[in-house]
Amino acid sequence: MTTTRACTASIFFLPILMLYCPVKADSPELSLRTPLSGRVTGPHAVSSLPEHVEAPDGQITLFADYDDVDGDRVALYLVNRTDKRIGFFAQDNDVYVKLDALNDAGEWERAQVHRSSWCGNSYFITPSLRPDEFFRFGGYYPQEGERRTVRYRLYGRHALVLDDEDSESGNLFRPKGEKMALHLVSNVGTGRVSLQTIAATRTDSMAIGFGNFAIVRDVALGVAQESQRPWRQPSRREAVRALKRFPTAEALALLDSLLHDSDRGIPAAAIMAIGMMGLEFEAAEIRFQELLNDKKIELRNAAVWTLGERPITP
Repeated sequence: MTTTRACTASIFFLPILMLYCPVKADSPELSLRTPLSGRVTGPHAVSSLPEHVEAPDGQITLFADYDDVDGDRVALYLVNRTDKRIGFFAQDNDVYVKLDALNDAGEWERAQVHRSSWCGNSYFITPSLRPDEFFRFGGYYPQEGERRTVRYRLYGRHALVLDDEDSESGNLFRPKGEKMALHLVSNVGTGRVSLQTIAATRTDSMAIGFGNFAIVRDVALGVAQESQRPWRQPSRREAVRALKRFPTAEALALLDSLLHDSDRGIPAAAIMAIGMMGLEFEAAEIRFQELLNDKKIELRNAAVWTLGERPITP
């Protein structure tokens, strides 16, 4: 069985296909188009951590050693100094650490493209660190391009607190452990970035999850021109749901206009976003309550369905 045939078969055969269709982060086709961060190696004991690597007690730390560069890779250290075992979501053991660059407006922007794998086996392993352990791996560090102040960010909002010290940490489909909020960035340094790559990040598979309002808006409206293969494109529906990240009058007005979109899935996605936005934005909550009593049954049903995604409140 070839990997191509295995991974293009029906999703119903996914448990079997996961045995046959790994997509490697360092595969030639993928690495030429979009360098992933290196696979994490280890774990290693903190006792072997280089002395100059900053890793305060009680914290999870991401440290970039800008004096340790090998080609287009810089040494990165992900260190767990907490008293808990921590699991990290990953793709082919890449824990989603990406290069960021500071622009002229004083804003950080992603300077490394990401393309999600099309095979479920890429997400099977959730790498984990026990207390006082660390991973060492290579971060993308271009040798050509515009010189900028740079840093590295772990592009994930959650990690897992794992209770069972002896078990495997699970996988994307059956993650074990309680989610913990995570905002992890490294120390800053000087590096080089490609302006073309920065532009490409605005339409890649991470764009709607971490991009600014303009990026998500353009995908939601179908304005953004995707350069990825079809199965790696963020869909309009995903972008519409992601608008919940922007609790503003502008985003709410856009969602309201999408209630009449010709794509049958877009109005329901817009209502879901309005309902979730309402948890922190009063104007969105007022609009959501109106939708719960809308004359159109399809809009009313979508609003009722959204209640199942919201925490129970008085």
